[in-house]
Amino acid sequence: MVESQKHLAHRLLGTVLKLLHTAILRCLFFLEPLLLLLQPIQLVLMAPGKGKRIKSPRASLPSLPLSVFSLVMEFAVSDYDQPLLPRARSPPGKYLRDVALVSKSWLHSVQQLTTQYNRETMAIRLKLGGKEEIKNIQQKVALGGAAVRDLRVFIGKEEKYSFGTPDYTLLSTETERVNVDWDSMLMEMPGLRRLDLGLVPLESKHLPKLVRAAGKHCLQLEILVLPRKAKQKKTVKGKKIEVVMKELYAAMGWFLKGGRGVLKQLTVPTRDEAKPHRSGTEFLENVAKFCPSIEYLDGSESAFDGCEGVRCEDKWMVSLETWEKFNRACTSLREFHWAPVPFADPFFRVFGEYPKPQLENLSITANLLWSWKEYLQSCGDETAAAIKDCYGKRAKHIAAVFSGCPELTNLTVGIDLQDYTDSPTRHFKIDAFGDEFWGAVAAHCPLLERFAIRNCANFEVLSVSPIRTFTDAALLSLADLEYLYSIETNAAVMCTEISEEDFGAAASSQKLDVYLSNPYHTKVSQQWSAVYMREQLRPLMNRVKEVHPSLSLNASVLNRSRDSFTKMDMFSLSWHPRNADRDMFYNSVDDTDYGAFSDPSDHMPPGMQNLFNELLGYNSQGGDSESDSDEDGDGGYIDEINQRDNFWGL
Repeated sequence: MVESQKHLAHRLLGTVLKLLHTAILRCLFFLEPLLLLLQPIQLVLMAPGKGKRIKSPRASLPSLPLSVFSLVMEFAVSDYDQPLLPRARSPPGKYLRDVALVSKSWLHSVQQLTTQYNRETMAIRLKLGGKEEIKNIQQKVALGGAAVRDLRVFIGKEEKYSFGTPDYTLLSTETERVNVDWDSMLMEMPGLRRLDLGLVPLESKHLPKLVRAAGKHCLQLEILVLPRKAKQKKTVKGKKIEVVMKELYAAMGWFLKGGRGVLKQLTVPTRDEAKPHRSGTEFLENVAKFCPSIEYLDGSESAFDGCEGVRCEDKWMVSLETWEKFNRACTSLREFHWAPVPFADPFFRVFGEYPKPQLENLSITANLLWSWKEYLQSCGDETAAAIKDCYGKRAKHIAAVFSGCPELTNLTVGIDLQDYTDSPTRHFKIDAFGDEFWGAVAAHCPLLERFAIRNCANFEVLSVSPIRTFTDAALLSLADLEYLYSIETNAAVMCTEISEEDFGAAASSQKLDVYLSNPYHTKVSQQWSAVYMREQLRPLMNRVKEVHPSLSLNASVLNRSRDSFTKMDMFSLSWHPRNADRDMFYNSVDDTDYGAFSDPSDHMPPGMQNLFNELLGYNSQGGDSESDSDEDGDGGYIDEINQRDNFWGL
């Protein structure tokens, strides 16, 4: 009982801190005002029994131990992270400079943090393969290798249009000719915890040698990142990829015997694609055997075809038996993306049967590159019989996954609304994400903070298929979730008529604001809009007001002239008394106004921009905002990139 109370208190404190952090970052353009509030203050105490004032010792933030100071920076400074996983660390030089400007003592502490980061992080670049280049690398490793915890290896050449941030590298004849003693180099790094080989060509002869050397000498390794293939639609097969996977599985056995236990993050975007069933089975069974404490198995996120996660080149064409072995062993997952997994009811059921008490982030989608014909030919008779009539478009019980997600805080459902049709060839049925699905979320995920139904289409979708089974009944059950603060949906929801008394928003002590934002740029004719507003929109809004008398219902439109407009930008629904006198219609900022602003929202759709204006309290009628500074423009971002590695110029 005591432990559960402690756990609840910890969760509550974490939620409060997150909300505070979000409020700070949303309401401040600059960090200096916050830092001025955090400057050391002098406490004045009254001595007991006397009228004398006794000054206490000055309490100063830089007097904290460096590890604690780093935690404070992680909370207060945007983009500052100290954990090595799941993303690569990169100190936000611009914001840390703001911290350092507060005082000399703060400057000293920030310099210590930067020195520690530079000492623990090493990048090895093998571009030309010359003797001098290799000699410099060896000297660099010999001098600083013992302190390195995060090693990033770059071999080969960048693709032409990578603009300095490549997702992969290409083979170079020069680097493939040379021999590098990776064994002796990694022997100098016994404390290595993160090895990023994502920018080593998948076909390079150096890749298996690096993996083998890490398995022999870096037994404290927790994070291993392997590269993806260069061309997404090219099939990877043959001896080279087989050698890489063989060395990986051997190294995983060595990591199991290391001082820290096992890998916590493994990123393997590409395996032998000519034998998907065998390669997928070997991969998951080796993960289950050697990595029972795995937290992030995120190779699929590097194998998406395009920006969104609905087309994934990584496919786990495994049997139900192999899937069960993996779920039984690997219950420490913190994040998971369903894209590589068969979209079938038995697989959902198995995932839910083995609770994952640390899982906080879950993304669910049906992989549009999946071939059920190929899968059914290789998965085995037992699995084929188990998924008969309940896979792909026939899958109905996706909700079964949530019985294994008691700590889930973030849920994303990805749907390509452009490609979704009611044709027999579809990969899933959109109505599977209905009331049963969201009712299970409400029942099994009490800590949920946000969920999103995202449209993953590459273009605007003007005809959206509604989720006919997702109604306000599910929304009401989700409303009971104590920590839920964000709902985002790009798919239409079927709502029925509910009176204000039944809905309960007016009587609730916590008043709600709901924003319905139009993500599209398409405009309408003013002649059509005038008729639409008079005959349909205004009467509809008046009927809603009659049912909900305490509701302030407003529509933000572009270029309004009496009853005409060019675009419906955003609906806002508010039960706050302060919004009771708002006009039903008002003008919002047009697209052409955005060139005058220089902040991170420059490229947002107008609907999203005005949503942020509403949340932050800016004047959406076209007036000036409270901050007229332009110092956070593009020039600052470019300057941050150029000076990221050594922003002090030391």
